Amino acid sequence: MDPRPVKIRLKSILQGSEERFEYEGLCRSKGSLYCITYTDRSDSVLTRVRIDAGEGGMTLLRQGTIKARMQFELGRETPVKYQADAFSADFLLMTHEYRFIRSDSSLRILLDYTLSETTGEPVTEGRQEMDILFSDSQ
Repeated sequence: MDPRPVKIRLKSILQGSEERFEYEGLCRSKGSLYCITYTDRSDSVLTRVRIDAGEGGMTLLRQGTIKARMQFELGRETPVKYQADAFSADFLLMTHEYRFIRSDSSLRILLDYTLSETTGEPVTEGRQEMDILFSDSQ
């Protein structure tokens, strides 16, 4: 399928602190898998983001000033390598909730997770609510 323009609304709650972001990007679908791409320009940091999402889970890939690959699969712990400028660290990601809701006009992704040190010590608990709204213009 040709890419469709989308508006992405993200609500991120980390350690109880809530932030909201809006992005414009593109969405392609291949069968039941959706690929969403956008550029994050937060705090003068430029990062390209790609999300591959479907019923079974989601992969988030960040490339640019911040580099990370996060695999969200319900009930499964997955490794994460995070790099930003001179900082690099390995983490474990445990997905407690993953919901993928599809309609004709949008996608909704709900995530609840814990990011831990490789020793098992929790670093942060997070919740993400992402709405991907398909643009009417094709």
